Amino acid sequence: MKKILIIVTAGVLLLTGTLLVYQQWWSLSSIIHKYGFYKEDTITTKSLAMPDDQTYHIFLLADQHNTGILVAEKASFGRWKATPLNSIVAERSRSHYGTAVVPVAKFANGGVYFETHMFIAGPLNHDEGQQIKGNADFDLSVEYYSKNGDKIMFVHAVQNARTRSMSSVQVLQYGQEA
Repeated sequence: MKKILIIVTAGVLLLTGTLLVYQQWWSLSSIIHKYGFYKEDTITTKSLAMPDDQTYHIFLLADQHNTGILVAEKASFGRWKATPLNSIVAERSRSHYGTAVVPVAKFANGGVYFETHMFIAGPLNHDEGQQIKGNADFDLSVEYYSKNGDKIMFVHAVQNARTRSMSSVQVLQYGQEA
């Protein structure tokens, strides 16, 4: 009986330790907190499927003063890992945008090419939503959110196969021209 009690106690301690380590290091909220945000600061999430059956999750985060784009992936056993593709803008201002670029390998015609996904987040330059329309070089989707009295624009640009590169300046240029 004493042996069973010791085994059960050891199992409970091991399980408790594992849960504490998970919460501290591998949970989504701990990763978001490492970048100065809380899970409640998440405005929206997008997903990108990768060719190796992994999925990147892109989080638009905003608190009282800061805006961030966090790119994370869910690993085995429910663990979350942040990628080095993140962008945090401290002290949100009209001229600072966060940009995260995610290359996705694609296979076509017996070869590999990279499709570039660019995510840009920042405050709007005026009260109306900027009319970003895109061009022949990339496709765009734009969403607008309100947080703490600020209007935040979240842009997802996808480079077309015809184009070798694109920059955040090129993408945002269409917002100012419209």
